[in-house]
Amino acid sequence: PSIEGAFVESGPWRIFHLYLDMYVFHKVAWDSSADVEKILSEHHEKLFGPAAPPMKKFFEQMENTWINKGLPELKNTAIGPVAVKRSAYEIWENAYTEQLLKSLEDCLAEADRLAGGDQEIKKRVKLVRDNFLAPMKTEREAYMKTKRQIDDLAADIPLLGGDSEIKLDGRLDDPVWAKAAKVYMTPVDKKSPFLKTSVSMFWRDD
Repeated sequence: PSIEGAFVESGPWRIFHLYLDMYVFHKVAWDSSADVEKILSEHHEKLFGPAAPPMKKFFEQMENTWINKGLPELKNTAIGPVAVKRSAYEIWENAYTEQLLKSLEDCLAEADRLAGGDQEIKKRVKLVRDNFLAPMKTEREAYMKTKRQIDDLAADIPLLGGDSEIKLDGRLDDPVWAKAAKVYMTPVDKKSPFLKTSVSMFWRDD
């Protein structure tokens, strides 16, 4: 038996993300006894030459992270197993961490160094950086920015002691207001406010 043809459709919006998967798949589809590790080593050596070792480490880290921490989880439901995508927290706090992105950057920097004056290899390393690492950095920074904005919503509100007096007259000239927590309001449309608005707060245990 043999395969007369195949239709392959990619889900990711960056087809480059799956190029190595597709490369190995078609090699194995042509010869099911092919050695996958040998195929990968040949790929790295032919594409990156002296920069093959750090590029091999780069792709291995990417693959291991995706398989162990990035793949959707299968959940049993009333209608059968359902693939549930990882949350943004799981992706950026547990999988694609700052430490991992630093390690990936180190791999690419070492590959670029080993490429020496070979501009073709340097272009290929840059292609990997632009299509793999750069988008991850952009998405992680967007996540961290949102996280910081959420963290900014939290405030440490001091307890108003029983011996402190506040006159509710719309003025902040009572001495106790100097100890109040001050929170700045943030526009919901994320535009720069015309005037910065702050709220001073205490809480009481009664």
